[in-house]
Amino acid sequence: MNRYTPVERICSGFFGPDHRVMERRGPGKKERRMKLVPCGSREFAMRALGVYKENIVFMLKHENIMKVKEAFLHKQQGTVYLCSVWKKYDSQTLNEFLIHKHKGMTDDSYKSLFVQLATGLSFLHSNGVAHNALTPFSVVMTEYHNGDGVAKLTDYGLSQLCLKAEGDKYAMEEGRSKSLTYALPPEAYNPNWAREFDKPSKPADIFMLGMLFNAAADHSLLHQTDKTKEPHLEVMATYLPFPGYGQVPVGKFMHNNPSVDLDHQLFRGVSPNLRRLLRRMALLEPESRPAPTGVLQMLNACKTLRKPRSILTTPTERDDNAPFKMPLAPLNSNRKRRSSSIRYDPMSSNKAKKNTMTAPASEWEKSSSQATSGLIRRASLRLSQRARSVSDYLNQKKSFKITD
Repeated sequence: MNRYTPVERICSGFFGPDHRVMERRGPGKKERRMKLVPCGSREFAMRALGVYKENIVFMLKHENIMKVKEAFLHKQQGTVYLCSVWKKYDSQTLNEFLIHKHKGMTDDSYKSLFVQLATGLSFLHSNGVAHNALTPFSVVMTEYHNGDGVAKLTDYGLSQLCLKAEGDKYAMEEGRSKSLTYALPPEAYNPNWAREFDKPSKPADIFMLGMLFNAAADHSLLHQTDKTKEPHLEVMATYLPFPGYGQVPVGKFMHNNPSVDLDHQLFRGVSPNLRRLLRRMALLEPESRPAPTGVLQMLNACKTLRKPRSILTTPTERDDNAPFKMPLAPLNSNRKRRSSSIRYDPMSSNKAKKNTMTAPASEWEKSSSQATSGLIRRASLRLSQRARSVSDYLNQKKSFKITD
């Protein structure tokens, strides 16, 4: 830490706070970005530092990966921190870039961005490193070529040491916290997920990358619930608009309702080609999701990425705030719910609850018998009308003389 001078605290990011620091020695005294990751004990910190240096610091350079310059331990106020210093300091995240630049971006620009993200993730996976906190806030935009930015992944490799990007000791800012909540895959809500030291979870990155693709292509923004907070915070994320529950995270809904088919509810604002790719990336079973190389192949085959607003035919599809359109059984329905129907609470698991009929069986039988009686009455009325018309016809024929 003696080699750097702290300039300012940038944010409370994933795994720990981010700081802007200045080199004390060397030509130019460049600005760097430093992350302070709190560690529980010095023994754990020493072990984490060895793994982090072996997997991250000594990793080869890549165009779409923000290179880590060095890593060391620092003790401050009785807490041991793992300090990682990034090669460059860039303050603009992908979330800010897309919010300000999305109007001038074409399908080619989005495709170039998605290819960069998938290429960077493929490089990490080929080196045995997982991200597990892939959101628009963990990607920074650096250089610019023809109006398009170069995307670089940051905060990678720390999930294998810290187990999770969120927790009581990581006081993340509101934007990053929301972004991570809506990006987590269904398996992240299992108690034993990401609890093994130095064990990457690569399929989770594919799910989170798919959520990022959809949020960027559809320009899906979370709505601010607290209107008193200034300035207005805009966060890009993929969500399910569910009546009565607001914006529901896709991964959490899939974990609590695995039997519900979301095929017609997700990815409605993207092209059919990109939608086929996103469906595979968001599969419930982690092993069924494609590898980053497969994502790149399908992405290169996509001719278009966004669906033109003019071909969204229904008013519901034109509205970005359209509610969840999966048919829901009424709460006072007399029929027994099937196991595949949507559960009443999308935010909590109801696996232990039994499906019960809201009305007694006698009332259900009574309503069924009434419906049957109505059908019989209507059928009898139609038969009587037909018989009356036939008798009238025969009476008319009697007035004519019929000869042999």
